[in-house]
Amino acid sequence: MNVQTISIPFDEELLPSRRVNTGKLDCLYENGRLRYLKYGGTEVIRMIYFALRDEDWKTVSYTISNQNIETSENGFSISFNALHQLNDISYSTEIIIQAVDTAITFYMKGKALSSFKRNRIGICVLHPVEECRGKKVIVTKPDGTDYTASFPDLVSPHQPFREIKKMLYELNDGIRVELNFEGDEFETEDQRNWSDSSYKTYSTPLNIPFPVQVNKGDTIEQKIGLSITGKNRDKKAVAISEEERKIPFPKIGYASADKEQLTADEIHLLRQIPFDHYRVEISFLNETWKEKLNQSFAEARELSTRLELVLIFDDAFKNQLEALLAAFEENSSLINSALILHVNHPITPADLLEISYKEIKSNYPLIKVGYGTNGFFSNLNRNRPIIDNFDFVSFSLTPQVHADDSRTLVENLGQQADIIHTARSFASGKEIYVSPITLKIRASPGEKKKTPPDADPRQYRSIGALWTLSSVKNLGAADRLTFYQVKGYRGILNKVEQPPEHSNLFGVLKTIKKLNPKWIVQNDRQQKFLPDKIVLENDQGDRLEFIVNAGVDLEDSGCERDS
Repeated sequence: MNVQTISIPFDEELLPSRRVNTGKLDCLYENGRLRYLKYGGTEVIRMIYFALRDEDWKTVSYTISNQNIETSENGFSISFNALHQLNDISYSTEIIIQAVDTAITFYMKGKALSSFKRNRIGICVLHPVEECRGKKVIVTKPDGTDYTASFPDLVSPHQPFREIKKMLYELNDGIRVELNFEGDEFETEDQRNWSDSSYKTYSTPLNIPFPVQVNKGDTIEQKIGLSITGKNRDKKAVAISEEERKIPFPKIGYASADKEQLTADEIHLLRQIPFDHYRVEISFLNETWKEKLNQSFAEARELSTRLELVLIFDDAFKNQLEALLAAFEENSSLINSALILHVNHPITPADLLEISYKEIKSNYPLIKVGYGTNGFFSNLNRNRPIIDNFDFVSFSLTPQVHADDSRTLVENLGQQADIIHTARSFASGKEIYVSPITLKIRASPGEKKKTPPDADPRQYRSIGALWTLSSVKNLGAADRLTFYQVKGYRGILNKVEQPPEHSNLFGVLKTIKKLNPKWIVQNDRQQKFLPDKIVLENDQGDRLEFIVNAGVDLEDSGCERDS
């Protein structure tokens, strides 16, 4: 067995942070947020923070002023003002955080400095998945009555808890967590639907129509109280199994550039990385769809790959389907699959799927026909297939739906595998495609494009390579993974790199191509967020080991610590 070892440093600069504690509770304070709140070594809360979401669900960024942090032997106090601004939104919040012994209160008062529309304003609490999974929760409703439910194991399509005034639940080691909510009605959602590693309790239930008009001068006040009871003992180290198991290495492909044709030099570079399939969107709303399809056939030949088509129909789909099948005639061998979508539906409509499946299979039986979404797993999870006429399910993934800082980006790797396990539970044995996977969030359908898109430069640094490798490992139980674009602002080849093939991401993919892996070697030894080692193996038994330099600790990297 030949083993090649490559060390990838985690050298990304994280947001400034500071360790604060009460002697019994310990957490990270970062830019207005409390993260990784621990009691006796057990994480009890992933994060407490305030968020403002605009009418397109964008999280509005803010600047902090008048910040004051005071600490004592058994507590800490933090206060600041935050100004949230985006387009026509101007909003001011006053935040006061007080912690004593085993209790914390998080208070906010907000005031609109302009008139705008919003989808959500309020305090949010994130609950860590591994610690909370399967635990029973007693929920007290605003009317004073109680009910009992549980944090879900598989990704819950809908809110597991609603009408929340108070939550009471017990973690391992007899740790009891009590949360009290004031100022609005709260509910909990499973954020793994958007590839976040948490459950989130937030205000303003989704059954209330949105967006909501906010008028200049409007104010709100909210408060969340957290208290912990139980023995404060250090968490014991858990024995870690070193036993290896292997899962097949998934088929990896990339999405086409939005408009630009590939050059000969670009094709030469792309042939140096794993390239099982080429994702191309064909929208019948575009009169030049035939030209785009023919261009895609030509590029697939040059790349020695096959097409993963995403076919976007409208109500004239019967005529569009007939024209499409005629256009396939001489090039059907270049098509691996076709995801069927409708421009006005978040998920494949049953009538469209039934007709498309029958027509495509009767003419080209080797083309796989799929059910799914161009959007997030939440769309698929909430609209599970009700007919059996499909060969695969498909959905997209990005780590930046709710926040875009680097801690969150890495943190959200943690529960990616849960999404695949959940999809397997209802996919009736069919294949699973995660397509596309992007570091930068894509524009939502119908979203107002106020600024031109740009690259996320982290995609080309070591953090981008580590995130991609970890995603391959965590999502490896899927059948096909489609990453980024071949070029453009989400591209493997992007002009942010001069030359682009010198990026960490391209180098890692090129090394994988040389190995030609057949297996991902899995074991239970891993860090909380990033795995410390990612091992691939080919059919000759040769291995490629990617070592995460220094083992990333998001809870300690780059933070000050109070004595």
